[in-house]
Amino acid sequence: MATFIVRFIDQREPSFRGKVRHVATGEESVFTDESGLLSFFDKMNVLGAQARANAELVETHRGRVIVDDESPSVDDGVSQPG
Repeated sequence: MATFIVRFIDQREPSFRGKVRHVATGEESVFTDESGLLSFFDKMNVLGAQARANAELVETHRGRVIVDDESPSVDDGVSQPG
């Protein structure tokens, strides 16, 4: 579950403008219509799902993850010929 703070600006006009913040990360976005707000919600939920997947992967391979400047890889315990 994600928590957001949404502030609507200038409610007198028939517009859908404001600012939204994802509480856990502090990331903010300004929106000018409903699709902009929903897009931010979607983006943050996707990021949350990716973070959970990465955490599960790390937990699965705890102690076996090797990270270098190029890309992460998993040590399978098999020596590679030099």
